[in-house]
Amino acid sequence: MPEFTLKRTGHATYEVTYDGASYLLIKRPGRADDKGRLGRMSWRLYPLPSTPGVLEPALACLGTRLDHARRLTLLVLEGWRFHSRTPSARGGETWRHTDGTTHPLADLLAGHHRTQD
Repeated sequence: MPEFTLKRTGHATYEVTYDGASYLLIKRPGRADDKGRLGRMSWRLYPLPSTPGVLEPALACLGTRLDHARRLTLLVLEGWRFHSRTPSARGGETWRHTDGTTHPLADLLAGHHRTQD
């Protein structure tokens, strides 16, 4: 399994390294509503910017808690993406891998999708 590191670089900013590539995990407010009120603060994963201060679109929005966002960050970097909300799925969400397989989020967080070599 590739190396995954998380290093705090600011109050709500972490540098993530996975398989030699770097990313930023930043806690930011959501979009403003029609009255101009900002949405809830949540963790978002971005590619490391090639131009300082210019962020590309987020790869994923990962929730409000750092511990959960860290676990979801690893899944996203492994190729998993949110697929659907399903009340019958363990954890309430189903995620799809780039190879087309789908798993309930709870199974992914428990590591049931990983195989031993």
